Amino acid sequence: MAFIAQKRTGIGAASAAEIIDFNDCCDKNNLEQTNICVTDDEHELLSLNSNTPFIASENGRLYNTVMEAYNEIIMENTVMPVNSKQIMEYNYGLMFVLISDKFNNNMNAKQVLMSTTGPIIYKTDDDNYWGSKVPEFDGKNVAGQMMADLRELYK
Repeated sequence: MAFIAQKRTGIGAASAAEIIDFNDCCDKNNLEQTNICVTDDEHELLSLNSNTPFIASENGRLYNTVMEAYNEIIMENTVMPVNSKQIMEYNYGLMFVLISDKFNNNMNAKQVLMSTTGPIIYKTDDDNYWGSKVPEFDGKNVAGQMMADLRELYK
């Protein structure tokens, strides 16, 4: 069975006729619909670039965005050559900690995260590892998966 995702919320809501056409298309082609959350419109607060100040537990500094913290900490800690597996593990762990710090320090952001269901797509135009291009869903979407995992931990 194939899957198709449709963003059902936000400013660009579909008309009644478009919803009927979409549902008919899914039925005719044996496609299953799934709800997703994309980090734009009303969910922009979930973005790694949203201005949601937090203190990073990694160094105790105040940052405005997760990406600002990530980039600064990565630059400060790239003094010793290590293998690529160690770099990927460190980067992954650091990003998870920073995303956790953001939601632990900002109740509005945490409420938005907890209001979501299903997969979270971290929308990006230039980072196929942390995010995914929308509507192509091209990318690994690691940050989106981290947010969904964190949401489950908070439950």
